[in-house]
Amino acid sequence: MRTFEEIQHIAIELGFRSLMPCSGIHNPKKLCELERQRIAVEEPQWADKTEEAPNSGIYCQFRSNGDIYIGKTTDLLRRHPSHIERRQYTVDFLAFRFCPPDGLDDEEKCFIDRGIALHLDLANKVYNWDDTEDTPTPTYDSVVSIVQQETHFNQLVQRTKGDMAWQTLSRTARSWEVAEWDAFMITPAHEQILAHAREFVSLILPQPHRSVETFWQISLASVSSSAVVPHLTIWSGISLLLKIFSFYSAPSALWAMMPFYVPWVKRCIGDQDIATAFPWVSFDLNPLGKPDKSTGDSSTENADPNALIRPIGTSVLPVEAVPAGCERSLLRYQHLYRYYQTLPEADQAIMRASPITHVDLREIGTLTVPLTMMTDTLINTVLTPAVALAAMAFLKTDPAVHQTSHNRLAAHKLLLHV
Repeated sequence: MRTFEEIQHIAIELGFRSLMPCSGIHNPKKLCELERQRIAVEEPQWADKTEEAPNSGIYCQFRSNGDIYIGKTTDLLRRHPSHIERRQYTVDFLAFRFCPPDGLDDEEKCFIDRGIALHLDLANKVYNWDDTEDTPTPTYDSVVSIVQQETHFNQLVQRTKGDMAWQTLSRTARSWEVAEWDAFMITPAHEQILAHAREFVSLILPQPHRSVETFWQISLASVSSSAVVPHLTIWSGISLLLKIFSFYSAPSALWAMMPFYVPWVKRCIGDQDIATAFPWVSFDLNPLGKPDKSTGDSSTENADPNALIRPIGTSVLPVEAVPAGCERSLLRYQHLYRYYQTLPEADQAIMRASPITHVDLREIGTLTVPLTMMTDTLINTVLTPAVALAAMAFLKTDPAVHQTSHNRLAAHKLLLHV
């Protein structure tokens, strides 16, 4: 027997917003009033229609035998009692959604199709396998479309390919990769850590399958000589893209650290204090730049444009060698400027105008959040672009110097469903 919470969840998934217990109640007047009140607040465009036909709509009976029945009516106050009078079943809960009389047929079909998609046991005649006189027996394809069948089959094939690739990789993996992976897998929260790292890669890194190992690497660790225990780290060269870690003093509390482009956030929030705007985030606004000790200002607005941060193995061009307006852009780095010169003029214009090109590495900060808040952070319309700008700037400027510590087993599992 379903609980009220389960029934309420099913009703919401079907599309109903008004629900009431009705065991022993033959007149659902209060349910109709509740739906009219909801319409007035949430869908005011239907308010006039509810005056014309206040009790017209789609209803759903949750019967005591476990059956669910979806029907249409121009008058629920009349239709519901007619069901009860048959005495073939009792109705524990009744849900109702207003619909004008001229749209009842299409709306009823939509609700029934939704019920089928949710794999609910509908008591409607069209799905009664014994009622062959009223309705012919449906074919499997009419219930589960060929597109759904094909999608399911392709997912099985892809999973098989992934499993075979994993077996091959496991045989050729270096001993330290296997040891790292085995140690990671006994971490109680390993599934949670991997899921959030996968979320980061899919949202922040463009074309991660093509750039893995060459431009970004992943490492695993469960021990550390410091107070911080890094469980999973993603690098671009020497630059940190993501670190999921805990503290020895509180091993069950997990945290995530990511870089972000400070000017982007400041531009979006205006004069608002950054810590006030995002109270769940701990910010280090400029770990790479050199703040003014007298004012605490880490802005590079008035800084020497020649004093760019130089990643290991890169050469920086003088200011006068780059296009006007790009004095503090990533085009100052020689390898990027050489690539820029090979592009057609139209693509050069796009590159010069791109916010990514104009990221100043000195103004990349870091943010740290509880791992439980990482999803909220990555869907935030201000922080997500700021994190992506920092990550892509690092990918463009930092050579891959940590390839020997890249764990291919972790990368495979991370990218399997991205």
